[in-house]
Amino acid sequence: MTTTAGQSMAKSIKLTRFDVITGKGRSNEGVGNKNYRALVKNNKVLYAKTAEGDKMKIVNGIIATIHDFGGRFLEFDKQTGSYQVLDSEAASTVVGSALRSGQPQIRLKILASDDSELPCISKGQFPYESYAEYSSYMYASLLVGKARLDYSPHVAELMNLSRFRPKGITEEVKECSQLGLDILNEPLARNSGDWLFLDEFFGPADAADPSIFDDCSLGDKSSP
Repeated sequence: MTTTAGQSMAKSIKLTRFDVITGKGRSNEGVGNKNYRALVKNNKVLYAKTAEGDKMKIVNGIIATIHDFGGRFLEFDKQTGSYQVLDSEAASTVVGSALRSGQPQIRLKILASDDSELPCISKGQFPYESYAEYSSYMYASLLVGKARLDYSPHVAELMNLSRFRPKGITEEVKECSQLGLDILNEPLARNSGDWLFLDEFFGPADAADPSIFDDCSLGDKSSP
């Protein structure tokens, strides 16, 4: 995997709570990886619903969020025993692979529980900035718990779209004003120490069967 840092620089890297350590067998290391996995999880339904031409906006939004909070995507070099910083292309490969993992099952669940046809978020419907703001908001909520944070109407709409909706949902729920009221009146997550489990964001069925989200193997190119 391509890196930007040389070995001498890599040896001086000190891990932070926002860093994401990539590579097989390392996806559960550190609070940075746990929060990253939760962020990916909260983007998986959006990824399934978004048109192919806009999926990279979600990938780039996640990468920008990690960077904005001071985190880096790192790869452990076994030969040198040190970490190296991934370049943008390698980071995109890692995040894209994590988002694609479990997508067939997620798409089936969307079609079974939702009135939507896939993709239901058309190309250009949301700018990159909206996806980036959504990821930034979700990541911040992992850090501050139930504190209410400001967000735009686009983010409110993306939050609604990131859930499985029961069939027969009324059209007025799609209005941003109603979306804002619905979301503000619901708990976003429950705090569990260093990070949050957002199972209620997807509903009890997914909490009972989390396997469709768990395989966020960082950098595993074998994902579907």
